[in-house]
Amino acid sequence: MNSNIFDYLNAITYKKDDIMEENLFAEQGYDAYRINKFLSEHPDCIMHTNEMNYRPFADRKLQFDYLINKVRKKFRKANKWLKAEVLDDIKYVKEYFNISTSKAKVALNILTDKQLEFIKYKLRKGGKDE
Repeated sequence: MNSNIFDYLNAITYKKDDIMEENLFAEQGYDAYRINKFLSEHPDCIMHTNEMNYRPFADRKLQFDYLINKVRKKFRKANKWLKAEVLDDIKYVKEYFNISTSKAKVALNILTDKQLEFIKYKLRKGGKDE
């Protein structure tokens, strides 16, 4: 039986089943970074995940045992993880002015729609879609 991240999260937060005792290969699939990232989204788990972040050298089984015994039993809904926002307009401004992303975001606030259309026109590559 291969365990996925949600098996570990359910075991730590809700079911309180020691799946590493039941399955000898479960320790290999334990991803401490992703588990800590999920748990750190919940205020009552922040201190425990921070404690594990201080000890990245600890064995996977040790980290799992700590979390399963310290995190209170409660159903925690998984939120979508935040991802970097990619905007097409920022790419055009970055390329046209040859500036960084943060500077392009500032410049995007200053530019008018007409100026932005001009930049897109200048940077067009041609091809089937354009």
